[in-house]
Amino acid sequence: MSHGGVSGAVRRQLRLKAENVMGPDGAPMQRQHPQEKQWRRLGVLIDDIKCAEAYVRFLCERLLDHCYDDMEFMTKFIYKTALQRLEVVAKSKFHRVTYTEAVAILEEVAKLIDFPPNYDNGYLTEEKFKAPIIVYNYPKAIKAWYMKVNEDDKTVVAMDVLVPKVGELIGCSQREENYDVLKQRLRFKHHKQLLEKDY
Repeated sequence: MSHGGVSGAVRRQLRLKAENVMGPDGAPMQRQHPQEKQWRRLGVLIDDIKCAEAYVRFLCERLLDHCYDDMEFMTKFIYKTALQRLEVVAKSKFHRVTYTEAVAILEEVAKLIDFPPNYDNGYLTEEKFKAPIIVYNYPKAIKAWYMKVNEDDKTVVAMDVLVPKVGELIGCSQREENYDVLKQRLRFKHHKQLLEKDY
């Protein structure tokens, strides 16, 4: 028998599915991966991160699948670890760290060694994670004034993909789309040299 365009069998199936996700108090229970909540807050940036990961992995796999002879030649005559590096990027998990976390890691290591690593010298990708990483949520103070500011009002929607032996491979950020916010920033004391008529 149909009720409201939905058969009884379908209604029973939907009810059973709903019962599977009910908590002890009868309220629906939210089932999500522990990191999902954190990533949902990143909004648009998570799409860019996933896209960048997939693109870099695809390119490395494509080179390994279709240009292996060329890569072997490179390994033999130009760069000894070319194949190994491609395989690492193609197969590794891309670790995701905030800019603040990345700086904290580097500061901790700097206490232990004579020559402190910096953000650009490959320590994070080559020593700490031994894999590609994505650094996101940069402080707004070090980024361009037109970047979209996160809800914390301290960081911007931006990320970089860093790979071993190369460094930054992809950089991405969201621009502020609200005209009123942009006008307000132009009037801000740090941007007096920017004339509104020029924009």
